Amino acid sequence: MPSIELFFIVLFTKLGITLSSIHGNNYYTPEFSNCTCNHTNNINFQFDLNQLFSSLKSSAESSNGFAKSSVNAGTRNQINGLIMCYNDAAQGNCSACLNFSTESAIKLCPDSRSATFTYDWCFLRYSDDNFISTLTLEQMPNCINNEFDVSNSSSMHGTVFELLNSLRLEAINSTLLFAYGNMTDPGINHSVYGLVECTKDLSQYDCGSCIKSALENLSGCSRSTRARGARISFMSCYIRYELYPLPLLTFKPLAPGLLPPFNEGSKTKHVGVAAICAPGSFLFIVAAVACLGRVRKTKNIMTRDNVASITGSKEVEETGLESTGVHGDCQVFLLSEIKSATDNFSEKNKLGEGGFGPVYKGVLPNGEGIAVKRLAGWSKQGLVELKNEVVLLAKLNHKNLVKLLGYCVEEKEKLLCYEYLCNESLDKHLSGTDETKREQLSWQIRYKILQGISSGLQHLHSESGLRIVHRDLKPSNILLDENMTPKISDFGLARLYNDDQTHKETSIIAGTW
Repeated sequence: MPSIELFFIVLFTKLGITLSSIHGNNYYTPEFSNCTCNHTNNINFQFDLNQLFSSLKSSAESSNGFAKSSVNAGTRNQINGLIMCYNDAAQGNCSACLNFSTESAIKLCPDSRSATFTYDWCFLRYSDDNFISTLTLEQMPNCINNEFDVSNSSSMHGTVFELLNSLRLEAINSTLLFAYGNMTDPGINHSVYGLVECTKDLSQYDCGSCIKSALENLSGCSRSTRARGARISFMSCYIRYELYPLPLLTFKPLAPGLLPPFNEGSKTKHVGVAAICAPGSFLFIVAAVACLGRVRKTKNIMTRDNVASITGSKEVEETGLESTGVHGDCQVFLLSEIKSATDNFSEKNKLGEGGFGPVYKGVLPNGEGIAVKRLAGWSKQGLVELKNEVVLLAKLNHKNLVKLLGYCVEEKEKLLCYEYLCNESLDKHLSGTDETKREQLSWQIRYKILQGISSGLQHLHSESGLRIVHRDLKPSNILLDENMTPKISDFGLARLYNDDQTHKETSIIAGTW
């Protein structure tokens, strides 16, 4: 389909626009940041977080760039933190990174109870979960490599893995859980330099396991098997190789007056923690009819007449939904639950307003975030689009397609609840006014987004069993979760087609133009 090809050409071009701005400002911009969805507005939490960061910085400056600490230990308000300078940080860079990483965390994730940041020179992580001394085999999407190929790449590939594996054995027998060395590659007649290290809270066994996992992922680091150098960061370890000696860390704290100023231009209230107000069709009717088959055994049992009352039973019948046999697996929420989650639809929780009414952020008692769409009295939705949403969304289940959670039809309220997505739509990152959002799109994340969109489309076109054409694919309909995983949304204009159908003539304009 030429339109799909054109979409990806334009998308990839836009994704590449900010590369120079990222590399020009990587001193302050995280290579990777993850602000989780468990939020708090508690002023005591902000005080505790500042106390934690102060403890981490002072301890790290006196212990070769590594520290772990906790505040409110043994209570339900405990916060755990870890900070570490990478051993290939140049002299002075460690102290600077310790300072601006903690400043960045407060500015980028002011209300998140858990967050992770990686920079060129250091790594910061904090959480209300106790992750200290626990192996975390989660790769952060900031695999970086030198793009210039080398001759005799197969020879160098073997040398790289031999070197890094020998350094792994050396590191696990070191109290610092760190090793650095070099090995001459006969194919290129040049030395290859390597470094491996783990966070110093790990056991020797866990350190070895982490480095081994990083080595297994090295081949997938873009074109690392042919590149002059590469580095991979896991939550618990870090590996790197180059064709030149690495500037090993010589810790020497900088005086406060010598620290470079923090870039105030990168301030933002909530980078990566805004829920999505999905543009386009309001899906509450979809969920209501799709979930018709599931009745929750509570005092608020929803009957078929309740659901039909959304637009009137006659209109529901006219959609032809009765003959589709669609049954969803959605939860029926009580209105009291939704009001409690959204603070009675408070303006402070209002995320925006689409063509079908306002959208609110909500948090359930178990801490799960939801986004609630509330039908406006003046809102109308075409019956054809309704049928599309019900038939398609009720039967689709894929990590790159937006997920419905449930609905509520009670009193005069008609509400849809769907998964809470902690980053804004893709168009906000590509062309929004917030420079920080654009700078967060590393090449690895861009590639991940393209892969996810392709995977979602493949599922729609050939794997779902329905063969669906979306017909309105655009950056504003690509939603991003907390891990920057893309999810395709808004199926109001989607169409089904037969297995053997390759062409379709139409005189009706659809989509965005």
